[in-house]
Amino acid sequence: MHPKQIVLDSDAYLCLRKLSILEKLCKMNNISISMTSFAARNELSDISSEIDNLVRSNCLAIKSVRVRTVEHQKYNALIRNGVHKGEAEAIAWIVSQPKGQRPAFVSNDRGARNAALQQHLEAGDVMDLLVCLVRLGSLTQQETEKLTTQWSEHVNAFCRPTDYKDFYTTFQARSDPQISCPQI
Repeated sequence: MHPKQIVLDSDAYLCLRKLSILEKLCKMNNISISMTSFAARNELSDISSEIDNLVRSNCLAIKSVRVRTVEHQKYNALIRNGVHKGEAEAIAWIVSQPKGQRPAFVSNDRGARNAALQQHLEAGDVMDLLVCLVRLGSLTQQETEKLTTQWSEHVNAFCRPTDYKDFYTTFQARSDPQISCPQI
C-alpha cells in the first residue's frame, strides 16, 4: 500500500508543532507530509530554517503550482472565491494529482476545508487527523488527550476546534472523520 499523504496549511502545521505532534508524524512510516511553497516559504518564513531542516530530513515535502497551468487557473479561481493563497495553492495542487492518489488536506480554516470539499477532496482539521492517528495505533487516546490538554483548559486555545467539548466527547463525535484513515 502507498503511504497516506497529507497536505498541511500553515495554521495546521503550527498547530501540530505547538501540540508536539509534528515530530511524532515525522517518525511515522505510513504518513507522508507535504505543504505548498506559498505556505512554507511565505506564511512560515519566520521559521524557514525549521522548514528547511524538515525537508532535508525527508519529513516534509514542498509542492508548488506552476504558472500558466490548469492548476494555476484553479488557484486563481479559488483566490477569487475568497480562499487564502496558501490554502488555494494546496487545493489546486491536490486537484492536479491523479484520482485515487490525492492527499488529504488538513486545515483549521473552515472556508478552505469547504472549498476543498467542493472539489471532492478529503479535507479535515487537526482533530480529524488526530482521530486517524489514534485509529492507526500511532497515538493512544490517552496520549492525544494529554497533547490537547490546552484545548480543554482554554476556550480560545490556538487551533481548538469550534465543536470541541472535551477530548473524549469530541473524539466520539468525530468517529467518522472527514479524512479517511489509511489501513496498516
